[in-house]
Amino acid sequence: LYHFYGYESLAEQYGERFFYSNIDQYYYAKRNTNCGYGKITTINICQNLKPNNMLAKNIYGENIDTIKSKFAKVTADGFTPSLAIVFCSITQNRQELVDFFNANNVDVFGSTTAGEILDDEVMEKTSVVMLLDIKKAHYKLFCEASADTYKVANDLGLFAKASFANPSVMVISSGLTIDAEQIIKGFMDADKNIPLYGGLAGDDLTMKSSYVFTNGQETSTGLIGLVLDGDKIN
Repeated sequence: LYHFYGYESLAEQYGERFFYSNIDQYYYAKRNTNCGYGKITTINICQNLKPNNMLAKNIYGENIDTIKSKFAKVTADGFTPSLAIVFCSITQNRQELVDFFNANNVDVFGSTTAGEILDDEVMEKTSVVMLLDIKKAHYKLFCEASADTYKVANDLGLFAKASFANPSVMVISSGLTIDAEQIIKGFMDADKNIPLYGGLAGDDLTMKSSYVFTNGQETSTGLIGLVLDGDKIN
């Protein structure tokens, strides 16, 4: 999965893709690239998942009917996804997406964006979905809405620590004025040794509100986390 989201990605600004293997590299890169919050910049998720015994297929579409059609095609061979990582334009009907995946017993880890990327193609006003056939025992989802960024990030760190002996975490935060340093600090104060990858949600540069969402919750003032069992997923 290669995806950049938000208002101006570091890839666009510096002409290369970044991959942070742990939270210290994430913090170091942010501190040394002079990323100001006046024009909300982002740290990208550039995650190459290579888990044991897991399949992944990508689909995209401009509306829910296209998503349903492509989902039917990729599952026709018996592929049974349990998790959908969803990046979608603010113009997409997120509730329709969630309702569809709920009906198919697929967990959702979702974020609004400012442009959707699939492989080497950049799209707009679409939904891009990575479907993963992964054992549900090997991951957990976290979603919490709060104006206290430090607290919700700390809660995520504690949740991850309690979930698996060797966790790693993908996090996306909503909110246009979020202080990403507080995400890092809150998480590190829970456990500084847990690998953390993440970024900020976008809203097609409308500068109104961005959202993160799971199957049962959506928030413009909080964050979501995908906690992976590091002993099962590399």
